[in-house]
Amino acid sequence: VVTSVVYPNAGNSDIFTGLNKGNNTTHNGGEARGYFITDDGGNGDEETRVRSNTSNSSILSTTAIKTSRVFTYILLGGAIVEVMDTSGTTPPTPVPGGASTLTVGGDAVGLNDTTPIYQGDGLRCYFGAGDRTTATLTRLLVQRFE
Repeated sequence: VVTSVVYPNAGNSDIFTGLNKGNNTTHNGGEARGYFITDDGGNGDEETRVRSNTSNSSILSTTAIKTSRVFTYILLGGAIVEVMDTSGTTPPTPVPGGASTLTVGGDAVGLNDTTPIYQGDGLRCYFGAGDRTTATLTRLLVQRFE
């Protein structure tokens, strides 16, 4: 749960958030898969993209800035990462593959591979604010479904 989001540097302020494996806690290393949000240039909107460790997708949407939001990450089979980004501070019910759920991706999984990519080396969650963005990470919730 993230509150008090402010993008002071038009067109450059950003948020990185996602999952990684092993000892990697950044968006630029390992098997990082997540969400990248940036101010759209000072027009009161933000641009959203999905991100792997060193590259972003094209712009997926341009929407009004969410000053409070919940990022919900869903890990499928220990290998595929999905994300939901909702307004407010109440965590939604996770909806794998739902209309408001984006598939961020995952590392290559070989045929008949039974080793979960992210669970095999430990799972990490990261959140970062760049270029003078301010935000408060108020809660980190983890649920396991079997």
